[in-house]
Amino acid sequence: MSLRGSLQDMGIIDLIQFPHQGRKTGTLTVSQEGKLLATLYYNQGNLIHGESEHAKGIEAIVGLVDLEDGEFLFDNNDTAGRENNIEMDLHHAILEALRLRDERKSEENETTQEVSAMPSHTNKVLSAMLERASWMNYVCVLGQDAELVAELFGPQAGSHTTEQYEPMRASIIGFLRSYPEQGVGKLVIDQDDGMVMVQRLANGHLLLVVCGPNAVMGAMVAAVSKAVNALSEEGEAI
Repeated sequence: MSLRGSLQDMGIIDLIQFPHQGRKTGTLTVSQEGKLLATLYYNQGNLIHGESEHAKGIEAIVGLVDLEDGEFLFDNNDTAGRENNIEMDLHHAILEALRLRDERKSEENETTQEVSAMPSHTNKVLSAMLERASWMNYVCVLGQDAELVAELFGPQAGSHTTEQYEPMRASIIGFLRSYPEQGVGKLVIDQDDGMVMVQRLANGHLLLVVCGPNAVMGAMVAAVSKAVNALSEEGEAI
């Protein structure tokens, strides 16, 4: 027997608890617009296993607790052989997922506040770079510990987010740290879809610029050099 429905009819927390109330054995799948988000496995009402594309156990529930729209399907089937990766009762599992959700939201808010509180001069310099060069997609400043200090997106960046640039930032930091010679001041990368340039600032921070396919190397180098000089002349900490 299967039960199918919408999260508009049953809230996600009530849905996760639903098999427990009837001591049901089976799998609960949650999807949105045809994409599977997570699968939860129950044995006699006990939540024993959770998994999604990128997470397992309690983490799979963390990805669901804020969901408001979507579809679900509960299938009665045997899950006794499924490896347990949730070792607490359902009530505590939900509380733990909510705690982790709140903790990460708090961390994200702190990061957002730190970035939004960047000095006004730095903000103006980065904004001016994007205004003068329509082929710039993204500019950011990275601290000495590789933390994101400031970032802005150009008009051509579309729906890009800071997470999409994180692998690039991490790769560049990793390269600079592993390079045998110390004190690399400037790095230019010519790639298929544009160019990337990194230049070290006087205080040890890094200015990273990502350009689209219409960028010209000379113009990019000149724009970055001008921004570095403007930041240094102000003498404001960034």
